[in-house]
Amino acid sequence: MLNFNNKMKYMAFMVKFIKMHGIGNDFVILDCRDGKHVSHNAAKEISDRKFGVGCDQIIVIKKPVHNNDILLEFRNSDGSIASACGNGTRCVAELILEETSKDKIKIETKAGILEAWKDTKSGFISVNMGKPNFQWNEIPLLKNIDHKKVFLGDNAPGDAFCLSMGNPHAVFFIRSLGEIDVDVLGPIFENHPIFPEKANISFAQVLSKSKIKMKVWERGVGITKACGSGACAVAVAAKQLSKIGSFCEVSLDGGKLNVHLPDNGNVYLTGPIEISFRGELSQRLSNLIK
Repeated sequence: MLNFNNKMKYMAFMVKFIKMHGIGNDFVILDCRDGKHVSHNAAKEISDRKFGVGCDQIIVIKKPVHNNDILLEFRNSDGSIASACGNGTRCVAELILEETSKDKIKIETKAGILEAWKDTKSGFISVNMGKPNFQWNEIPLLKNIDHKKVFLGDNAPGDAFCLSMGNPHAVFFIRSLGEIDVDVLGPIFENHPIFPEKANISFAQVLSKSKIKMKVWERGVGITKACGSGACAVAVAAKQLSKIGSFCEVSLDGGKLNVHLPDNGNVYLTGPIEISFRGELSQRLSNLIK
């Protein structure tokens, strides 16, 4: 088990947690390798920034099903399940790399098995997010249309480039982020009927062949300071459209992430992570985890 203890004296019935973030994309991490379950309602209550701990996503560490190091379950702040989370995976990877003293670990997710390691140059955590999926029924889209040119309405700033990075993404390339009201357009496009499972919505401004600035509206969460899978989706779309090369620095509201897109088709995400604090859930919240 991870060492969740600090100098505080915990009562036995209180569930311990670690609060972490990747450039402002924040998570409450729960070690449930003892078999406990975090329900839709529990995740929603813990994520509440006024009555709970507050976070973009809940990350549940579970025992792996196969011969890997851990299994991760991601729940958005509205309680819904997310298949992938780049920054969240990197946060937990830091803990498990320290726990196991391994150079590289394998993590089971709904999006597949992801490898993670510490970058020797920067000290940042890297994760291989796997290959993007462009098949309309795998993204998924409601019907078979050109995923590079998806029309989402007259209020959209052009056509969206749609793809899956383990979860559905729609990317808009625009001249200036200042022209976009993410609060207004984000929820409209997230819930567009073309996305049967909703979608993460990113607005991206290409600054050069190696730099992109973006803002993101996360499915089931809302505006976030950063989104790892969103940064990957934007970089993949930009490369597909010949806007960037194989390396890209992606600037988000919370900081910068690096995305590497080699010829093998995989997407590598690298960036900083940080432990915000360790704590225990209240008795009310602890009782929700069974």
